[in-house]
Amino acid sequence: MAIIRVIDLQGRHKINKPSVRNAAVRALRWLEERDAEINIVFVDNRKIRSLNRAYRKKDAATDVLTFNMAPHYSTRGAGGKDGLKGDIVISAEKASANARRFKVPVKDEISTYVAHGILHLSGYGDYTKKDFLNMDRIQKEILG
Repeated sequence: MAIIRVIDLQGRHKINKPSVRNAAVRALRWLEERDAEINIVFVDNRKIRSLNRAYRKKDAATDVLTFNMAPHYSTRGAGGKDGLKGDIVISAEKASANARRFKVPVKDEISTYVAHGILHLSGYGDYTKKDFLNMDRIQKEILG
């Protein structure tokens, strides 16, 4: 059974929690992942910049960070020993700005980040152009 928590630690942008949960459920179904415990945490640019600096050594705000909490998880949705567990941290400010930039609804931009984060937690990477394009294709497939 999947446990999905949506935690809003910023107060500036309204978060559509049912839409966030729906995106997570769709990604987990696509991965055929039944045993998951995921915290989806919304923060401001200042906080995500601090996390990005501390954990990735990049001193800049970013849109989404993932933290895998299941060290024995096998990759790519294969259903590892510990199941899929982790935190997805999303900058609500970046989501809002990028939604305006790409001319899409904010809830759609956030749904993309949620799917992206869950794919990262399950072992997908986007460090090469080929991997990035593959993740982008899968995100679009997940979100329809």
